[in-house]
Amino acid sequence: MDPSSFLVIEDSIPGVTAGKAAGMAVVAVPSLAKQSHLYTSADEVINSLLDLQLEKWGLPAFQDRIEGTLPLEPWCIGGPVIKGFGRGSKVLGIPTANLSPEGYSAILSEHPAGVYFGWAGLSGRGVYKMVMSIGWNPFFNNTEKTIEPWLLHDFNEDFYGEELHLVVVGYIRPEATFSSLEALIAKIHEDRKIAERALELPQYLKYKDDPYLESSLHQEN
Repeated sequence: MDPSSFLVIEDSIPGVTAGKAAGMAVVAVPSLAKQSHLYTSADEVINSLLDLQLEKWGLPAFQDRIEGTLPLEPWCIGGPVIKGFGRGSKVLGIPTANLSPEGYSAILSEHPAGVYFGWAGLSGRGVYKMVMSIGWNPFFNNTEKTIEPWLLHDFNEDFYGEELHLVVVGYIRPEATFSSLEALIAKIHEDRKIAERALELPQYLKYKDDPYLESSLHQEN
């Protein structure tokens, strides 16, 4: 495809209409969640620019993806572990360590819904690999944006109330809905494998010693 006939439109329905009228292939990026249905005239609607794949349109692919992941400028979030919807362990067999979104509205609005990964520092315990979902979990149709990290370690007990610090270093994929619970669980385990492999790479491994993680280890509960 000629790059001049390809257009990415952020948050502009008239822009999509104009692009299509000009005979261009148009990828739309809504700024608000759950508005994809308003952009039906676009050739593709993506969750964020993190999900733009130029190779789908015959253009040269971005060269920054590593082992199925997209490196990010690291960002941090933390707080006490809270009880979530109770379906992580019971329904999915995946024990997430949920964080409250309160006080993090700016961070959550800055980072689109999707599956991320990085390092988790748990007070008095250690630093662990983690993979994390941020979003509305369309399979369960949540009404609020949640933060659900999965610490990739086998714990013998719950740690509700303990201080958890996260350093997010990369992105895997957008959130998606699934035809069955089994398909969702299989995808989550695929995300885990991608995160575990990626975090052994020097580009990501170096953040295991981030001071924000170290600070969590010395906090009392």
